[in-house]
Amino acid sequence: MTLVKEDCVLEDETGTAEIHIWDELINNVKNGTTYEFQNLNVKHFKGSTHLATTPATTFKEASKQLKSVQGPTLLENPEKEVKVDMFKFLNNLSIFVACQACKRKITESAHQKYIKCRNCGVRQRQGECKRDASVQVKVEIAGKEIWLTAFTKEIESLLALSPELSLMSDSESIEDHLMDLKDIHFTYNVNKNTITQVTSLSNGLAQ
Repeated sequence: MTLVKEDCVLEDETGTAEIHIWDELINNVKNGTTYEFQNLNVKHFKGSTHLATTPATTFKEASKQLKSVQGPTLLENPEKEVKVDMFKFLNNLSIFVACQACKRKITESAHQKYIKCRNCGVRQRQGECKRDASVQVKVEIAGKEIWLTAFTKEIESLLALSPELSLMSDSESIEDHLMDLKDIHFTYNVNKNTITQVTSLSNGLAQ
């Protein structure tokens, strides 16, 4: 069976959200039209929240219209480059061993010499597995505080000012380093609220 999916942006007075519209609904909704949706599925993936239609999803046109619609602009250029003085808060730092085969998180003890991935069944040497990570940071952009999620590549870039630190370091040392950073330039996806590239850091750390 072949399924068809279209990625769209929903928008209201509170902001925007990405929605995956499946199958026959794709041809039944139109850009720039206001709808009331019911029975949507909510998914959380890599720090972002997505909506998706299901076989039970229903919708109808609504009379209310937004005065200013940002959706087309967000779709054209979801990446925005900003500079923040520092990270205000950190939350949910997660560092884990990743399976070499399927790249999923391995939940077995990191002290074992050989570990087996419960997702794909591959047994491998723990010492040869890569470490992945994610963390949520609260920043102030244009006078508004928002939570962003950074993943492995971006976290490693943020650790670059301290050569003695890596994803092998203890969580407290990594968190202290991230809180000490200042004048952080980065690009983030305004739809997914994820940091996509760290462009530069200050040569010094916050006191």
